[in-house]
Amino acid sequence: MTDTQKMLDDGTVAQGGVILTGDASIADPVPVMQQSMIGNIKHPYPNSIRGFIFGKSVNVDNARVDLWQGPTAQYVFPLVPQQMQIVSTSANDTSNGSGAQYVMIHYLDDKYDSQTEVIALSGLTPALTVATNILRINGMHVTKVGTVNGSSAGNISLQDTGGTITYSYLPAGENLARNGVYTVPNGYTGYINHWQMSSGTASGSHFCQVSLRATCHDSIPYPGVFMTQDEQGSLNNGSIIALPTPIPIPAAADVKLSAISDAAGANATVMGSIMGWFEKN
Repeated sequence: MTDTQKMLDDGTVAQGGVILTGDASIADPVPVMQQSMIGNIKHPYPNSIRGFIFGKSVNVDNARVDLWQGPTAQYVFPLVPQQMQIVSTSANDTSNGSGAQYVMIHYLDDKYDSQTEVIALSGLTPALTVATNILRINGMHVTKVGTVNGSSAGNISLQDTGGTITYSYLPAGENLARNGVYTVPNGYTGYINHWQMSSGTASGSHFCQVSLRATCHDSIPYPGVFMTQDEQGSLNNGSIIALPTPIPIPAAADVKLSAISDAAGANATVMGSIMGWFEKN
């Protein structure tokens, strides 16, 4: 058995994200994670964890933007480990308010190790994180609300302590940030085996191009250089892309979804998601 092959619990062999049954030279075209999700096999690798993100951007015109709902067209990754602050535009988003009360952030520290922290909101007053070594934000969501089936009363922003850069954004009326970005944790390799995208405009028909990009090429990291891993187009439509051969993403590499439309006044709404798993190295 080669280094790229792994024995599954049922005696079959997984190679490069594809199940090999019986004769190891014949590959089942259904990827391992898809087989696992529909219950055909157990979880493919004992040291792996499922991962997914999704993003959204409105008013997409003929300049490339990242799929997230923050205040800037391009998502800004933190340059150095730091403490952050979280603040809302509503006084009702407090630890005893009627809106969002507590928010959890999923982050990578200065060693790119995965961490989480739950923060009590203070409404219009920024609340500082306990962690002072936050280097990447991989997710943000509400964990407790003041009303049943509730959500945030205002726009919630995770920022640098000066309030000048936003690293995650959760709009009013929601309880989970739609940021189409993530970074692979230390000690893991990420495998993307599924992604999807859709676009639409309220008036007229405008073509949108959505790119799956990462700071790597053929598993070799290139920090700061976002290279296209896959790409799809849409004209008031959507696509579901299953990858029989998963795209490997090395540890510490950044991944994001970006979009561009065909006209200055296209005002397209674009959504996308990425699914896969992280396998421990």
